[in-house]
Amino acid sequence: MLAEIKADVHTLLTSAEDPYLEDDLYDRLIDRVIEWHIAKGGPIKREKNPQLYR
Repeated sequence: MLAEIKADVHTLLTSAEDPYLEDDLYDRLIDRVIEWHIAKGGPIKREKNPQLYR
């Protein structure tokens, strides 16, 4: 699964000149995000970073 995610992200990052417009890649990444969210029981809280611009 991790190799699939890396390949999908690589495809997106290397397609700046010719954007990837098919839904399959985006659908697959969204599915992985939802699966991770469910597996972790929701978002992971973190401390606010004052260095970040908000």
